Amino acid sequence: AKKHKVTLLMFIETIILGATSLLIGITIGVGLAEGIGQLLMKQLEFAGEGYKAFYLPSIAITCVFFFALFVLSAIMNSIKLSRISVLQLVHGDEQTERVAVKGKMTVVIAFFGILLLGIGYASLIYMSYANPLIALGLMAVGLVTATVGTYLIFGSLFPVMINKLKSNKKRSEKGLNAFTFAQLNFRINGLTNVLATVAILVALGAGGIACGMAFKNNIINMTDQMRIYDSVIHNPTAEEKTILGSILFQEKLEYHYKVDDRYVYYLKEDVEKNRPFLQGMKIEKVSEEIPIGAFSIKWVKGEIDTKQWIQAFRTIQPNYMYPDYEIKIVEQNIYDGLKGKEST
Repeated sequence: AKKHKVTLLMFIETIILGATSLLIGITIGVGLAEGIGQLLMKQLEFAGEGYKAFYLPSIAITCVFFFALFVLSAIMNSIKLSRISVLQLVHGDEQTERVAVKGKMTVVIAFFGILLLGIGYASLIYMSYANPLIALGLMAVGLVTATVGTYLIFGSLFPVMINKLKSNKKRSEKGLNAFTFAQLNFRINGLTNVLATVAILVALGAGGIACGMAFKNNIINMTDQMRIYDSVIHNPTAEEKTILGSILFQEKLEYHYKVDDRYVYYLKEDVEKNRPFLQGMKIEKVSEEIPIGAFSIKWVKGEIDTKQWIQAFRTIQPNYMYPDYEIKIVEQNIYDGLKGKEST
């Protein structure tokens, strides 16, 4: 067989195998996406009307991307084949890979591998303590250094481990160990890269599982920090009241208020009976004395006496409702004398 025919055969084989694997992958992926998607929506009681497991634009982009990779791989293989003779190609599987283990160089490479791996893990650990921009940089540093460090450690230490095990004749010549060590030494470079890749994939899988479990365990705390109340409704309709009545809440708070052209007046008796919650790490209610004068939910520097009330009313009364109004908490007799429609 001539070299150009072998090259053409390899090119066609790469494209055909790639297209076949892509077709199988898309079929399995669509099936899993449909099954898992329906199961998840059933668990969440979510209709998901716009969800489509078979989405043509995404499949087209996937096909274009992987087809480009297959073509690039075929071209690289063709270039590599053009540099070797047909005889070398035929006997390529019979050639043993030899790795020279040099003491000082091995120590240096292993040291840099451990150093890079340490930098990678340290960067990922300290991400939570940095601002978002620095955290993004630390993530990139962690991913690159941890990956390179893993390959360096396996590339430097794996051949040393194989040689050390082979040097022990009692173990290396026992049973099938001689055959096993011969096979390991036959393709030691490829095995080193495979083991490093498997280690990285295992770490990614373990990290994904850990992140998922942490997210599951922290979601309630995160939700409480972002929104202390499950629902805040002003002037609920009859339908909304029916829906709220069917939900089992731990606690329901109701406040009456009136609005004029300057202030939002809340009834003091309601506020005293059901003190509003503070949004933060701990679930607690306002402990400050009820303010006598008016205050704004807009943050004003120097507001110390009404700090908790400002924070509490921000969760009860959104800024967009009465952006330029101040709040007053008044007693029943004053409240009854106010004109305007009562709201809750």
